[in-house]
Amino acid sequence: MAEPVPQQHSLRRLFQTVTERSFLERLGWPDWVVVDYLSNLLVECVHAEHLYPAHGVTGQRLVELVDMLQEAERRGRYESPERERDLHRQIGDYALLMTGLFAHDARRRHSAVRVCSEGGVDAVMIGKRAYRLVADRSQESVRDQRIRQAVTALFRQLSVQFERCVEGLGYVRQELVRLQASDDPRLRRLLTS
Repeated sequence: MAEPVPQQHSLRRLFQTVTERSFLERLGWPDWVVVDYLSNLLVECVHAEHLYPAHGVTGQRLVELVDMLQEAERRGRYESPERERDLHRQIGDYALLMTGLFAHDARRRHSAVRVCSEGGVDAVMIGKRAYRLVADRSQESVRDQRIRQAVTALFRQLSVQFERCVEGLGYVRQELVRLQASDDPRLRRLLTS
């Protein structure tokens, strides 16, 4: 398992700044809790194992939303509410990142936005549902009332505002592409390493 990115790492500050600018200035949505969650998600997902954290029963890494959903359904029958909640959070995070940052790649390779055979559900609907389930499971499994309220509110907001989050992450992607084209060698090294 990769070590978490240290709190004072320049990549963490870069993602925080870019996410703040994208959501506050370009999108006009000053939700600091969502901005912090998403900037931390971006930082942690620089490691592939954090981008694809879900594993199937045989231990294989799950990289398709359809497979993650099947695993969540299978686990939901016998897992604790905490583990079920965590898997749904992973599904929501993955759907959000794939549709917000990598939608053009995902559509081209028919991966993250592949349509499920059951009812034509797409990645946006999957992400919204996953985050709603996280909020619901938090009501059942988080004991501390203040934490429960904060977690429930965050994931309800991510569910309700999923499309807005996708749009904001699209702005993040545009900003990162612009920064990557910069002549500053320190910035280019940071974005390409």
